[in-house]
Amino acid sequence: IPYDMYYGNESPSWDGKGVSFLDMTKPGKAYGVAYLITRTQFKHLWKQENGGATPRPESWYGCEKELGTYHNIPVMTVTNCGVVGKNEASALYKEILCEGLRENYPQLKDDLIEEYVESRNRNAEIMK
Repeated sequence: IPYDMYYGNESPSWDGKGVSFLDMTKPGKAYGVAYLITRTQFKHLWKQENGGATPRPESWYGCEKELGTYHNIPVMTVTNCGVVGKNEASALYKEILCEGLRENYPQLKDDLIEEYVESRNRNAEIMK
């Protein structure tokens, strides 16, 4: 994903700590996993990421973004329409991100994964 991922807002689900967003205002690199789902399934997931409410531009994950195509299929994601206030993620949230990266990117070494997850709210670019 050609944008930086950062932690922001204060999620009650994660001890008032930050959750992941893409900063669509600057280039970078974020990791993700693509799933082949229907448009209806995508809209359902998008609604769930907004606490079950219909997404609006001011919602946490209020903007739908196309990241490109894969075999002529749009690669879609959701994120904030701007850049929210940064807030460090909880240790458990970061641990879950690391687990997901290990599972989906087995070629990445543990120290690289941990540095990536820990460095998201720093200015330094990592993992180019």
